[in-house]
Amino acid sequence: PKQLNAVGWGCVFISVNLVQIIRLLNDRKIIRFSVEEGALFYKHFEPMGVDPSSFRKLTTVGKWSVFEAGDKIVEEDKALTDVIILVKGSATCQAGESGEELYSYTETENGSIIGGTALVDPSILGRAYPNRIVADEETKVLSFDTVRLEKHLNGDGNKACKAAFLEMMYVDLIGSLRRTRSVQKKSEGIGMALHDLKVMLQQACVTGVIHPLERRSIREFMGKKGISKSQLIALLKTQEIGWTEKEWEDGAKHDNILYDENKALSPLDRDLVDEFLKTQGLEKLPK
Repeated sequence: PKQLNAVGWGCVFISVNLVQIIRLLNDRKIIRFSVEEGALFYKHFEPMGVDPSSFRKLTTVGKWSVFEAGDKIVEEDKALTDVIILVKGSATCQAGESGEELYSYTETENGSIIGGTALVDPSILGRAYPNRIVADEETKVLSFDTVRLEKHLNGDGNKACKAAFLEMMYVDLIGSLRRTRSVQKKSEGIGMALHDLKVMLQQACVTGVIHPLERRSIREFMGKKGISKSQLIALLKTQEIGWTEKEWEDGAKHDNILYDENKALSPLDRDLVDEFLKTQGLEKLPK
């Protein structure tokens, strides 16, 4: 009957209108962000023209994760198939083999990207990451499967999100170049400092006894140049010096402590040995 046809078409039109009304209401409703989401959105995405609704859709493509201090965010020598954004906290990039700290990510660098290069160069997707990223404190990250993220960014209406990612990658690239230069300068500086320390140790250890003033000078030099105790011990064990860690802690070469009548000591050597024996509660050398 014609009446039923009219009713049917009326129901169809009402349904379509209801769907559109619901979509409009959803688009206009207030979207609330967490502190971390808001920090990321307002710093990197809103300036590039991304609206809150589009950002919310983007976050549903990714996964939020929290790492505690000491946790590995990225493991060395394992395939990296995710794009990771550090949103809150701090982390350190460490060399895979030596564990040397290369550079740090801090909370002020909200939006630092790990693995983002694969978005513009698919040929490196899945390659082993040479270093490890370790959380220094509780650190929150937003990670995306690279293939899924690329598909989302290339979808309709997501040009602004893609632009925001490219902008973050550009900023992070500049930061990476600066960090690389800083690491190179630090490495060169440490190299010269270690050379100078080795010379100081050779001069201090030549008599077989370390004078307290020499020890203090060496400690102050190490602190100023950022030289670790392990680097000091490594220098002591070199063939040119030949001291053990225990001998360094004791302040004297063990095979030089005992008095040898046939070995003449200079007045300075005698004073140094006497001073060491005094610190150990022993009698002075015989005249």
